[in-house]
Amino acid sequence: MQAILQAAMSTPDHGRLRPWHFLVVENDHIVNLVSHLRNAWLSHDAKVTAAQANRLADYLSHAPSLVLISARVQTHKEVSNKIRSCLRPQRVK
Repeated sequence: MQAILQAAMSTPDHGRLRPWHFLVVENDHIVNLVSHLRNAWLSHDAKVTAAQANRLADYLSHAPSLVLISARVQTHKEVSNKIRSCLRPQRVK
């Protein structure tokens, strides 16, 4: 797990924004988290049935650990300018 997380944190970040965050959930905390996730799925998505939420919750609750990944997406002037310059049409001579 440590090697996987280290590799993920070492991905190129040309703007040095470091927007990602990793949280490893283990043991008894998994059951608590999955319970909250199940309730959130049911209360926020009318298309999710109780059977679907229960099946996914059961699947997740048997995992030895869960890795939650979140990101803070923000604009970075230098990175945005580089992306824009790559997307500009180039004249062919």
